[in-house]
Amino acid sequence: MRRLLEACGLPFLSSKPRVLVTGTNGKGTTCAFLESALRQAGFKTGLYTSPHLVHPGERVRISGIPATEEQLERLVSKADAASQHALPDATFFELLTAVAFVAFEEAGTDIDVVEVGLGGRFDSTNVLPPTVSILTSVGLDHTEFLGPTTEAIASDKAWISRRSRPFVAGDLDDGATKGVSATLLRTGGLLIDSRDKNVLGERGLALVKASGRRLDVNLACAIAGLFALEKETGVSFADGALAQGLQSAFWPGRFDSRQVQGVEVIFDAAHNAHGFSYFENQWRLRKGSTERPIVVYGSLSDKNWSEIVANLGGFGRHIVFTSPHSPRAVPAETLASTYASLPAHSTHPSQATCETEPTLAEALLKALAAARRDGLPCVVIGSIALIGEAMERLEVNPFDAQR
Repeated sequence: MRRLLEACGLPFLSSKPRVLVTGTNGKGTTCAFLESALRQAGFKTGLYTSPHLVHPGERVRISGIPATEEQLERLVSKADAASQHALPDATFFELLTAVAFVAFEEAGTDIDVVEVGLGGRFDSTNVLPPTVSILTSVGLDHTEFLGPTTEAIASDKAWISRRSRPFVAGDLDDGATKGVSATLLRTGGLLIDSRDKNVLGERGLALVKASGRRLDVNLACAIAGLFALEKETGVSFADGALAQGLQSAFWPGRFDSRQVQGVEVIFDAAHNAHGFSYFENQWRLRKGSTERPIVVYGSLSDKNWSEIVANLGGFGRHIVFTSPHSPRAVPAETLASTYASLPAHSTHPSQATCETEPTLAEALLKALAAARRDGLPCVVIGSIALIGEAMERLEVNPFDAQR
């Protein structure tokens, strides 16, 4: 990545403040909180996230505005040309990472917020010198690359920490905590536990109240990260601006409620068991424990989809299993047969009914019709590829927040 950046005209990166965020789930939402709060505080922000829902320009944002087709084409061409002799086997993610960093330097951003792609230690984004690093959560995902336990995964992710710099930790079990501790002994990062009530303190709780948000791990990580950034830079952020930014922060495709054809549709990219558990908890808090929606579910094969399938029956009233348009998609019939084979399916009265519709367009039509008929919300959940395709087919603009 250093060779690629140098070939792109960035032999070194400027010393401006940066926040690097990793985690099994919640890292994108935490980035959205951070960027929005910093922008409202008067800073010109750079935001790099992945993957995109509809258009690659979503990944690279300057002061909240996605890169245009023209900007992206110019910068991708530049990065691709540079890679021909500097990194000829560059991946799509490596090229887009270089594009983002060049875009931020060209735009003269004050502060950059960057989401790690996968893991931490060997991720392309870890070429950055972060002022503050954040680990939102650790669950069993990408185990073929990061290891089979939360301890191993957390250890890998914690390598985004830097010596004598703050490392904010969020939702960690005992194994993950052990993994983080082992890595911080080697990197010299300074652990900040966002769950410690003294970390947020009265000021943090006042920000939560003023923002109108419900305090969860992502918001706690963001606020702890903002406080750490203040301390490291010596710059104080106005609480009113921070609260406004936290309130207006929006992350498309994550508990994303829209009105579509007279039906409330909630899009959520919960693509692993940890993410689904978080989504379900948010649903119970918002909707109460009794409402059971119509569900559209599809997944890519590299996700732990069987665990989500096992939990869908007690969540929805009716499930339409489908597939995103991808060679890596799990066939709808496979999802349905896995669901049907669950031990409780034929006897438990609360289990949802289900059907298969291999074509996502038809699955959405069926689900919307059922939701409209029964007066229920429709939840479209699963891989990000599914969420992005569903938004396109339903003509939902990811950044047209209907809040």
